[in-house]
Amino acid sequence: MTAVATPTTGLHGDVGPAEGGPAEGGGDDRAGLGPVDAGLRSRVAVVLTPDRLLTAAVLAGSLTVGLWNVTDAVAFQDDEGTYAAQAAAAAQGTLGPYTYWYDHPPFGWFQIAALAALPRALGIGDGSELAVTRVVAGTLFAVTATLVHLVLRRLGVAAVISVAATALLVASPLALTLGRQVFLDNVATPWVLLAFWLALSPRRALWAHVGAGAAFGVALLTKLTIAVVGPALLVALLAGRRWRNRGFSLTGALTAGALVLALFPLMALLRSELLAGPDRVSLQQGLEFQLGSRTTSGSFWDVSSGRHALVLGWVDQSQVLVVVGLIGALLCLLDARTRWVPVALAGFAAPMLLGLGYLPGMNVVGALSFLAVAAGAGAHRVWRALAVGLDGVSGRPRRVVTTTIAVLAVTAVGAAAAPEWRERSLPLATADANADWRDAVAWIGANVPDDDVVVVPFSAWSAVQDQGRGGPWTVVALEKVDLDSQFDVEHAQGWREIEWILVGPTTEPNIVNLGLTEMARAMDGSTEVVAFGEWSVREVDTGDTTDTTDTTDRTEEQP
Repeated sequence: MTAVATPTTGLHGDVGPAEGGPAEGGGDDRAGLGPVDAGLRSRVAVVLTPDRLLTAAVLAGSLTVGLWNVTDAVAFQDDEGTYAAQAAAAAQGTLGPYTYWYDHPPFGWFQIAALAALPRALGIGDGSELAVTRVVAGTLFAVTATLVHLVLRRLGVAAVISVAATALLVASPLALTLGRQVFLDNVATPWVLLAFWLALSPRRALWAHVGAGAAFGVALLTKLTIAVVGPALLVALLAGRRWRNRGFSLTGALTAGALVLALFPLMALLRSELLAGPDRVSLQQGLEFQLGSRTTSGSFWDVSSGRHALVLGWVDQSQVLVVVGLIGALLCLLDARTRWVPVALAGFAAPMLLGLGYLPGMNVVGALSFLAVAAGAGAHRVWRALAVGLDGVSGRPRRVVTTTIAVLAVTAVGAAAAPEWRERSLPLATADANADWRDAVAWIGANVPDDDVVVVPFSAWSAVQDQGRGGPWTVVALEKVDLDSQFDVEHAQGWREIEWILVGPTTEPNIVNLGLTEMARAMDGSTEVVAFGEWSVREVDTGDTTDTTDTTDRTEEQP
């Protein structure tokens, strides 16, 4: 039987026979190798190509980094606690433990719930729901890095450059913090990268472009703000020479994406919550809140604004990835096949630099992957230009020159990144940022009666709830005291029925920023019992009080 020569992509993106494969038209003439063994070798060679083995290695390496100390490297955040609680509720067949008000499509935490089933069953994590979902986030971190590598390879980028660019992302301090937390952005980013990988299919097959549209639709259902890279996906779909079914293919991609995205308003319609109305939540109100009602972060060009400080903080944490990525993006403008990369980065940058609304602290997550793609694609363009300049040199001298330059370039980038990796990335491997959190939660479990009403930040909600206490109105998330009208139904005496408050780093800022008047009264009527670093437990005086304020005069509720 004739063995199959498996094509592999070389350093310059060229294609040649697999290493160790038989000569063209030749059979396997090794002594003692029968036809069955030759057939098996042939099938293995087809499946285990060098490119696939390299991709598996990238996935394994990224997964190791992604899961290393993932539960304690960074302090748990309230948003993470929210999504963990909603994912746990989704696993039980509901949209969340509290009133769902369309602030985000629920499909993001549906995915988290599905992915969390395996680590939960295997007992991975420290036993808390939030730790289990951190394991999911660490796994998605590895999937994202692998897809960055696959997108670069699909662009024809040399293997060594693709791996280096992926490593630049994986080692980035910003990616190792925000990229491994339980944020919807980390669930959406792999879908976006998958959409680009499909859109760049060299076969220009209809199914690939329809798949790209569908994948982008799922990304939107996960986090609506990822729509900023939509124009870049269109540019990628239209890149290169025209082909016969171009219009039909583009229509298929747009239709697939629209049909998937339509599930969100369809869900609202079936629940009679599409448009705003009295005494009900609605998709309309949720979108209005996200697009216009949230507290502004100011203008980037105002040096005293929160937006200015946040964006500069992002850049400061991963300077090398940002600088190399932006230089690469400029080089990508020179090639029609990579022009979508700077378009995507411009989409991410627009709300950061030009927006005036609320800018979430994790909004940079998606941009990090595209900075890595830009770095790899730009470096490959420089490499190819170098190869053209050495056309007159062949054989060993050419390999020595190109290899030397490559080593020097990687060494230079590594040397530039070494300080931030040493000071910010490496400490994450051994950090224990949640020690005080665990101590405070454990104290409540040991000292607070199970039927007492406890108010906690969302970052601790699942952990306290899992101690065997009552439902969501016995362990109450901080914001829900003021912002969910069901609290008044469950606790007719308002804040006076609160017996304990678990106070975290964000508790008092949230009370002020969100105008939580009921919680402010509860805090004023409480006394600190025990403290663990930035965490403390306070007991509320539920007896008579001189506060005669009418508790029906509530802060304007969000849906």
